[in-house]
Amino acid sequence: IAFEVTSQNISWGVCIDDILLEEKGNLQRQVESLSLIQNNYFIPSNSNTNPLGIISIGISGNTGAQTLKALSVEYTGTDINDININNSEIFYTRDTIFSTEIKITPTISNTSNTITFADLNYTLQTGENYIWICSSIKPSAAHNNIADFKLLQNSINISDVLFPGGAIEPSGYSTIE
Repeated sequence: IAFEVTSQNISWGVCIDDILLEEKGNLQRQVESLSLIQNNYFIPSNSNTNPLGIISIGISGNTGAQTLKALSVEYTGTDINDININNSEIFYTRDTIFSTEIKITPTISNTSNTITFADLNYTLQTGENYIWICSSIKPSAAHNNIADFKLLQNSINISDVLFPGGAIEPSGYSTIE
């Protein structure tokens, strides 16, 4: 938005009293971007609610809904037995600052190293949406083991459309202490 104004008196300047922005069209909400931000933390053994990474989902549009229904992550850490899969958690924020204020409570299952979070049914907002994948580290977890995950192709269901188009595996990871 830019304004160009002319002053009637050279020394008094210009005052804008009111601005009105009016939306003239309806655009269906859609996924514009999806990425994975990997955290590089040191995580103590015998700890809960450890953010391993953030799924960033950009939504555009102003009408309709984009609902996060399910997602799966592939655990790529040293040993999946280091984490308590049933105590895995998902949190939602509108920015990259972690908060436990909005917890999404899914059905959790796993097959081999794939952890699935089903029945999420969370409506995403226009703009950036951040989904935090958190793990619980067992007391028996070996120190210096890696805690990490990646997204496989078609592992996120948003309004019955599968994302991402290919696997996403950032270079970062967390280390268990």
